[in-house]
Amino acid sequence: MGGLECKNCGKPYKQKKFTVADVPKVLNIPDCDCEVKEQEQQEMARSKKRRSEILQGKFANSLMTPLFKNYTFENVNLDKTEHIITCEKYVKDFSLNKSEGIAMIGNVGTGKSVALACICNALISKGHNCLFTTMSALLDKFIESCDFDNDITIESLYRWVRQFDFVVLDDLGRETYTKKRLEIAFRIVDELINYQKVIAFSANPETLEKIHNIPEFDAIRDRLAMACRLKLLFKGESYRRKI
Repeated sequence: MGGLECKNCGKPYKQKKFTVADVPKVLNIPDCDCEVKEQEQQEMARSKKRRSEILQGKFANSLMTPLFKNYTFENVNLDKTEHIITCEKYVKDFSLNKSEGIAMIGNVGTGKSVALACICNALISKGHNCLFTTMSALLDKFIESCDFDNDITIESLYRWVRQFDFVVLDDLGRETYTKKRLEIAFRIVDELINYQKVIAFSANPETLEKIHNIPEFDAIRDRLAMACRLKLLFKGESYRRKI
């Protein structure tokens, strides 16, 4: 009967003989590095799985819909415009608590939301926590989830918002406002700025005009203008009309 062999390369094990308490022993030692390589590959597979699970959690927490999760700089059907190139560079140079926020202004269908989704997906893939939502949906979440007589509940939602490194408020200005919703909108924006979170928003000229006519929105608009100093104007026809 032959000695032990490596199951991968077939190389026979070396035998090291020794004695313990007058009892002869034989130790079989692999004469190759196959086992070491196999352990390294297993660890790499476990590490890859852990990273995949972490990314899945970040994408789920981002509130991005399946449609927007599919938008990346590699697969979007947008021309390599100056704005897209700017967005790619923005992701490359992104610095937590230091990058400027972004304001994307333009007509319907000119690629604002898609560009912001590309930024979000790229930042999440780099390990950042991102939120991609509309102000309307965010306000609905607060209103529906909170008993405003319970300060602990509302504060937990503000803490939840503060966990994100990059927050997108898509299609700003389409939401409706009541006194309570204005209070929450102000607090959300104020919290993000005070905790040095990076904010981005998209809006159409007509929706910006709408919120300009809401006097109580002035403080919110002033803070967004301060936070979102990188302004990109999207022009041209709607991409949707080319379908």
